[in-house]
Amino acid sequence: MFVAGCGQGNDGSTAAEGIVLNLGGRIAVLDSIDAKPTIVAARKTRLLGPAAAWFPAADNDKTWAVTEEPAATACSGKKLPPSVQARFTITEHDTSGSPSRTKLSLPCGMEPVAQTPQGLLVHRTTEDTAGTGNGKIALTDIVLLDKQAQSVTQVIAKYATVLSTAGTRVVRKQNDCKSSACVNVYSIDDKKSKAAPRCEAGDAAGRGAIDASGRWYATAVGSGEAYQVAVLDLEANKCQEADTYPAAAGSQIDLKGALRAPNGMRLERVLQLGDSVAWV
Repeated sequence: MFVAGCGQGNDGSTAAEGIVLNLGGRIAVLDSIDAKPTIVAARKTRLLGPAAAWFPAADNDKTWAVTEEPAATACSGKKLPPSVQARFTITEHDTSGSPSRTKLSLPCGMEPVAQTPQGLLVHRTTEDTAGTGNGKIALTDIVLLDKQAQSVTQVIAKYATVLSTAGTRVVRKQNDCKSSACVNVYSIDDKKSKAAPRCEAGDAAGRGAIDASGRWYATAVGSGEAYQVAVLDLEANKCQEADTYPAAAGSQIDLKGALRAPNGMRLERVLQLGDSVAWV
């Protein structure tokens, strides 16, 4: 689901309203977050290339396709946690469908998450912890790499996971957090973290979606009995609540797609189609 906030005015200070959805390639508009969708247009798809995952370039005009090689061969001889199963390579694509000449292979144990104006944001696996059965769960740090994606330039958080990121903001979950409020917002520019805005229904849970400006963050919020969808204003530290989820969904809620910032954001975006990425 693709969600777009179309606030009124030029200062970007209004709450998200006028919701745009991508419904299987068709564009729909909602008057409010719980209204019936009105189909307004179809969308064309352009194949870009093979990818296991993708993320937009920092300028939002291009996209990075992520491919994998088995760690057993690509990282042969290196001592790595068992959860590290692949070495990642990223290739920049223009939205015309032509790849650029920029292709970067990351060090083993580094998984790309996003490109920021300050460098590549990655999860660095440091060790494993016991999972269910014989499975292992990776313990990751959030770090920034240089433009060549080889050297760490900044450690954002240890034992943490990126939930969503845009611009210079990183919404992250502290994995060793024992309280209910475990979601923080980090500013790459200021190198400071603050707690995510709290809603009346409770704290942010699960994986949300941030708009390209880094201001609006859609997420589930709740306290265990019920969960609601909410839009957090990360600048004004406010919460706008919407519909309700069953309690069983809990922290497993994963809001796919990305919010659109008010005023001037384009409608195009990149979608994952099986093992490829496409511009629509």
